[in-house]
Amino acid sequence: MKRAEHSVELPVSASAAFDLWEQIETFPSFMRHVVRISRLDDRSSYWELEIGGVEWDFEVQVTAREPGHYLQWATEAGEIVFTGSVDFTALDAATSRVRVLIEWEPTGLLERVGAALGDDSRVLRQDLDDLRIHVEAQTQTPSADRS
Repeated sequence: MKRAEHSVELPVSASAAFDLWEQIETFPSFMRHVVRISRLDDRSSYWELEIGGVEWDFEVQVTAREPGHYLQWATEAGEIVFTGSVDFTALDAATSRVRVLIEWEPTGLLERVGAALGDDSRVLRQDLDDLRIHVEAQTQTPSADRS
């Protein structure tokens, strides 16, 4: 299995970061590789991704959940086999670190080449950076001085 891991600091509490992460249907609005996510029930969702011109779709099942702190998931059905987790760590009352770990099994030649070149790590980093930019834009307050 291949492994990709990345973390990002967000200007919100760990609890707020966790709550945002659970709003998976909003990911396509700010994560460039996420095409669509449909929630199937409390623990299952259907994902469509596009990475390097290749589309993947799969069903994900949440396998562990500790509100405000941790989520773990695995694919149930689809074109790709992977597991993942996300940890939310409070750095202070208004700042958190979000760390995502994904382990996956490349199945075709394109996936194996991409994994060998580190595309999986690059994509994860880009999507978490997109998350950071989104959260920063949502938390910025207008300046009192508009001159």
